[in-house]
Amino acid sequence: MMKPVFVDSNLFLQCCPLKDIPWSDLLGAEPLRLLVPRAVQTELDKLKSDGNSRRATRARSATSMLREVLRAPDRKLVISAAPRLATLELAPRQRAPDDLGPDLDRQRPDDSIILEVLHFNRQNPEGPAALLTDDTNLLASGQQYQIELYEVQDSWRLPPEPDPRDKAINQMQERLRSFERVNPVVAFELLAPRGQAAGPLQIEGTRYTDLSPPEVEALLSRARERYPMATSFEPTAVQRLRSAMLTVGNSWIQPSQDEIRKYQEVDYPGWIAKLQAALVDVHAVLTFRTLQWTVRVRITNDGGEPARGVKVKASLSQGFKFVGEPEEMAKRLASVPKPPQAPEGRIYSLFDPLKTRDYMSHTLLPNLAGTGSRRDKNTVYEGDHQPRMREYECEEFRHQWDPLEIEVAFTIDGGAQHGGQLQFSLTAENLPAPLQFTVPFVMKLGDGDTHEEALDWMETGLPHGTDA
Repeated sequence: MMKPVFVDSNLFLQCCPLKDIPWSDLLGAEPLRLLVPRAVQTELDKLKSDGNSRRATRARSATSMLREVLRAPDRKLVISAAPRLATLELAPRQRAPDDLGPDLDRQRPDDSIILEVLHFNRQNPEGPAALLTDDTNLLASGQQYQIELYEVQDSWRLPPEPDPRDKAINQMQERLRSFERVNPVVAFELLAPRGQAAGPLQIEGTRYTDLSPPEVEALLSRARERYPMATSFEPTAVQRLRSAMLTVGNSWIQPSQDEIRKYQEVDYPGWIAKLQAALVDVHAVLTFRTLQWTVRVRITNDGGEPARGVKVKASLSQGFKFVGEPEEMAKRLASVPKPPQAPEGRIYSLFDPLKTRDYMSHTLLPNLAGTGSRRDKNTVYEGDHQPRMREYECEEFRHQWDPLEIEVAFTIDGGAQHGGQLQFSLTAENLPAPLQFTVPFVMKLGDGDTHEEALDWMETGLPHGTDA
């Protein structure tokens, strides 16, 4: 005898196809007679028109199966023959008497299913039907009316259907992947200094105040003491010995009065004036040297096509400016003005006027390196330069290749700033929109000792010795 089992709509909507369900999980090898209640038939008919959702697709498949049941000779559809026989039928269409389940609402689908099971069992007391469902309300009602219950097994369920928003996201991601396969996918990356924490770039510098006039004069006096102006131009003992050993045609001559006058009145005072100007301005040069920062960014193209006609623009926020390499102000601190050489006696030869120089060997020809050479289309070249803007261009930025790197240096422009930002913008002929990349930075400034730095600069740069 086959075991009658009423089924809920979730068996059709949320489980794998009926032919794939291992029916032996229920009652072992006993044959099953699956009965579809009228309320389930009605629900499936309504859901089959619910758009293109999985639920609507499953409802249409279920109603198509129920039509096969109606077309079958005995109105039974075999859905499993082995290892366990299982058939699918429509439940008998009989109205339950009013005295059966008086507290049940016949208009509610769940209550209607319970009434059909109770009425079937009253009509067939020798083989009471069970109810297969995973609906909590139906399970509770079935327990109340002492109906034999089976729960839908978890292994029968289909994977959860994605949320509509998840579906939209997945579709957008797939479109993006398709786009990336045939377009450049360009990205910026900041090459931060080692040890740099997450967040705005941390930059540091030192401010120097100008030297006072007494400090400048003290440093100049130190330079004069260390390298005094020569006042005696008489030959030394070594020079006298060399003069005595001269051969025929050679003679020793002393420095002229014009040479001495130029040294004492022009060259030496001019050196002191240059050193004084450097010391007056040394605070600005020191500050400028320590308030220069370098930022490097890497640009990658992980897409499926080269980026063509690439233009990159770097711009700084107000209060900062880009600097070149090398900067004139930085060069001014590179070396201390050297003191002039005092005039000395020298050997004069009668044959000097006869000496000639091979000017042909020193003929200067224009440097033609690179003249007319073609630019590499895969190389980044500098474009327009302005104080707060730099431009770079690349004819073709290859994909899945080595990244491009751009390095910019900048400093403050005006008063002290707490921070700012460096903005990069990249455009290409085959990019749909400009790519923006921002590097925020915060600045921490300390105060330096101008006098100590200037003294060290001067002591290190001046020649050693105390005589001219």
